[in-house]
Amino acid sequence: MIDKQGQFNFDTSNLINFIIKNGRPLIIISLAAMLCSLVISFLLPVEYKSSVILYPASPVSISQNLLSESFSDKELLKFGEQEQVEQMMQILQSSTIRDRIIVKYDLFKHYEVDRNTKYPNTSLYRKYQKNIKVVRTEYMSVRVDVYDRDPKLAAAIANDIAALYDSTICQMQYERAYKAFLLVENEYHSLKRKITQIQDSLQSLHKKGIFEFESQSEVFNDQLAVALAQGNMRGVADIEKRLEVLAEYGSQYTKLRDQLQEEVKKLSKLESKYAEAKLDLNQDLPNKYVVSKGEVPEKKAYPIRWLIVMLSTISAFLFGLIYLLLADTVVKKKKNPVKLNSIIKRIKETGNFEINYNTMEQYFRTQKLFELSLKWKWHLIIVAVAAAAIGVFVSSPLVIKPKYKSYAVAYPANISTFSEESETEQMLEVIKSLDIRFRIFEAFDLAKHYDINTEHPYYLTMLNKKFESNVSFQKTPNEAVEIVVMDTDPQVASDMVDSILSFYTQKMLQMLHSKAFEILMIKELSMQRKQKEIDSLTNTINEYRQKNNLLDYKTQVKVYSEAASSGKSLDEARKVLDSWKELGADYQRTDSTLWFAIRDFHSLKQDFDEAYMHSTKEVTFAHVITHPYPADKKSYPVRWLFVLFSVLGALFAAVLGIAIIESRREKRKHGAE
Repeated sequence: MIDKQGQFNFDTSNLINFIIKNGRPLIIISLAAMLCSLVISFLLPVEYKSSVILYPASPVSISQNLLSESFSDKELLKFGEQEQVEQMMQILQSSTIRDRIIVKYDLFKHYEVDRNTKYPNTSLYRKYQKNIKVVRTEYMSVRVDVYDRDPKLAAAIANDIAALYDSTICQMQYERAYKAFLLVENEYHSLKRKITQIQDSLQSLHKKGIFEFESQSEVFNDQLAVALAQGNMRGVADIEKRLEVLAEYGSQYTKLRDQLQEEVKKLSKLESKYAEAKLDLNQDLPNKYVVSKGEVPEKKAYPIRWLIVMLSTISAFLFGLIYLLLADTVVKKKKNPVKLNSIIKRIKETGNFEINYNTMEQYFRTQKLFELSLKWKWHLIIVAVAAAAIGVFVSSPLVIKPKYKSYAVAYPANISTFSEESETEQMLEVIKSLDIRFRIFEAFDLAKHYDINTEHPYYLTMLNKKFESNVSFQKTPNEAVEIVVMDTDPQVASDMVDSILSFYTQKMLQMLHSKAFEILMIKELSMQRKQKEIDSLTNTINEYRQKNNLLDYKTQVKVYSEAASSGKSLDEARKVLDSWKELGADYQRTDSTLWFAIRDFHSLKQDFDEAYMHSTKEVTFAHVITHPYPADKKSYPVRWLFVLFSVLGALFAAVLGIAIIESRREKRKHGAE
C-alpha cells in the first residue's frame, strides 16, 4: 500500500498484505476492545421496554351521533385520520400528562434527581424525554415506548399515559362544552321566560273573553244571525258588544298566538340543542382505541450487548489500522526523504506525474501543517487555553446575561377560517398581530425591561427587533402552535407566554363580537322596519274591524247573506255585505300581508337572537396542550458550544498566522541561498 518512498498506492492486495503483516497488533487491539466493551456492556444499567399502541377515535360530536335518527350518519365507531393522529401525538407529549406521571410515580426519586440541585426540573424533563418516546407507526397508529429499569413500572407508566390521554381530552372538551352549555342553557331559560310572558299576555286576553279568534268570530256571527232572525235585539246588543271586544283585541291575540307558536317551535329545537350540550358536558366515552396494551417485558431492551461489542471491535480495528498506516508512513518518510527539487527535476525530465505524498503536500500541505503544529505546540496550547478562558468569561453572566426559555403548545378551537388557510395558520396570524404585540409591550413595560430609551427616535424599531429576537411562533409538525419566549427572568418568560395566549383569546373575542355586533345592528334595523310594518297593518285591520264591523270574510258573508235572504235585519245585513263588497279585497290583502310580515319578523328575530348570542358569548379559542412554566435552567448562552467555537476559531487563526510566519522564513532562507 505504501512503497519504499512513502508513495500512496491504493491497491487492495497491498492493503490485505499490510493487514496480514500487522495482524498481531491488530488482533490485540481488537481483542482488547472486545473485552473492554463486553465488560462495559455488563456494567451498563439494564432497561426494559414496554409499548402501548393506540388509534385515535373519530372527532365527532357524541350527542349528535347518539341523538341522530339515521344510523348511517353515525361516525361514532370510526377511527381518526392523519390530523387526529398528529393531535394525539401532541397531547401524549403534553406537560399535563407528563406532570401527572411525574407526581404519580415520584420520578424525582425514581430517576434519582435531587430537588436541591440547581436545575432539578430540567434534569428530570430530559430523563423523562429520554425514557418515554411517542412515535407514529407506518400504519398511522401511535406507539408509546417506555424504558425503565423496572419492567413492571415501565408497563404501568405506558398504560397510564394511554389512560391519561382520555382524561386530558375529556378535561379539554369539558372546558369548551361547559361554556357552550352555559350559553345554550341561558338561551333556553330566556326563551322559556319569554314564552311564559306571552302566555301571561294571552291569559289576560282570555279573561276578556278571547280564546280563539277565528272560531269565536264564526260562532258570534252565527249567533248574531240567529238573534237577528228571531228579532232578539237584546241578544243582538250582547253579541255586538262581544264582537267589539273581539275586534279590539283580535289582532293582538292573533299576533301573540302566532308568536307563541313560533317560540314554541324554537324552544323545541333549543331543547334538542340543550340536551346535546348536556350530553357533551357529561360524556365520558373513550377517545382512543387501544390496539396493544403495555405488558411487563421479560427481556431487557437495553443494552444490546452483541451490538456494542461488535461496533466497538470494528471501530478499534479501523482506528488501529489507520494508526499503523500513518506510523508506517512516517517511518518510511524518515528513512527515504524526498526533496522537492528532485521531484520537480524528475517531472521536467520524464514528463510523468505520479501522485505521491510529497506532490500532494505541495497542494494540501497536510504533513507540513502537522509538523508546524508540533513545532509550535506550546504556543497553540497557550492560544487554545486562552481562547477557552476568554470564551468562558464572555459566556459568563458577567458579560452575557443568561436567558431562560418558556413555551406553550396549543391547538386552535372555536374558530372558522376566513379563506383557504388552516385554523392553525389563522391562529398564527392572529398571535403575530401588532395588537397583541403592543399589549405585551404595555403589560410588561418591555421598553424598560429591555433597557431601551423611549426618547430615542427609533426606539419602537429597536423594541420590535428585540421582541422578535426573544419571542417566536411556529407551527409544529403535528399542526399545533408553539409559542416560545426567551428572557433573563424565567418568571417573566412564563408570564409572557400566558399573556400571549390570554390576549389571543381576547383578540378573537373582540373580532367575533365586532362582526356579530354588525350583524346584530343590521338585524335590529330590519326588525324595527318589520315591526313598523306590522303595527301599520295591525292598525289598518283594527280600523276595518271597529269601524266597518269586518271580522271574518267567509263567516260574515254566509251569515248575513242568509239573514238578508230571510228578510230579517235587512239594514244591518246590507250594511255589512256592502262593506265587504267595498273593502273585502283590501281587508284580505292587508290580512294576508300581515301574516307574512309576522312570519318574516319571527325569522329575523331568530337571526337577531343568534347574533346577540355571538356578540355576548365568552369562549376560549385555544386548547393548551403544554402549559408554560418558569424554567430552572438557562437556555442561552450554551457555554460549551461558545467555548468550543472560540477555541476552534483561535486555533485556526493561530495556525494561519504561524503558516504566514514560516512562509516568510522560508523565503528569507531561499533568498540567502
